[in-house]
Parts: sequence; structure tokens; C-alpha cells
Amino acid sequence: MLDQNDKTEIRTIVTEVIDGVVREAILPGFASVESRLDGVESRLDGVESRLDRVERKITTMPDRDDLDRATADIKGSLNEKLRKQQNQIGLLLDYLKDANVLKDSQIIELRKFDLFPSMQ
Repeated sequence: MLDQNDKTEIRTIVTEVIDGVVREAILPGFASVESRLDGVESRLDGVESRLDRVERKITTMPDRDDLDRATADIKGSLNEKLRKQQNQIGLLLDYLKDANVLKDSQIIELRKFDLFPSMQ
């Protein structure tokens, strides 16, 4: 049977062997895994920052409603300007008619080009 000294000696030898195996075989493997994980983590940080930029761009892009509103505003502004110009041309035609520069038939012919037909 083993006495206490034998047990202590066996425990010491086993502990030294296990420590040696851990230090020589296992720890270097963990170090390489840790360095690889650090590389993966840094690449994931880069991907995350790129995704954040894409998300910011997407949230600031106009949607269909924004584009429809902008188009309607432009159309309204254009129609307003065209009506104003047509009124000016109509007034000019009236002046030319009153001054007997143009005949009635010429005025009627020119009014056919109106963009916004009047009730006259």
C-alpha cells in the first residue's frame, strides 16, 4: 500500500506532467485561436461600421411619398408659371387687337395655342 509520501510524490509528478502538457500543447493552440478570433473581431467591426453607413444612407433616402410630394410641388409651380405666362400673352394679344395690329382671325388662331383653355 502507498503511504502519504508516495501519494504526495505521485500527485507532484502528475501535476508536473499535466502542467507541462498544458503549457506545451494546449496553451499555444489557444493562443493561435485567440489571435484568429481577434482578427475576425476586427473584420466584424469593419463590417459593422459599413452596415451603419448603409443604414444611414437608406434612412435618409427619399421614399415614394417624398418623391410624389416633390413632383407635385414641381408640377404646381410649373403650372403656376405657365398660367402667368399665358395670362401675359393673352393681355398682349388683347392690346394688339385693340391697337388694330392683328385681325380677329389672327387672334383666334393664336389663342388656339393656349395651354389652359378659357371659358371665353
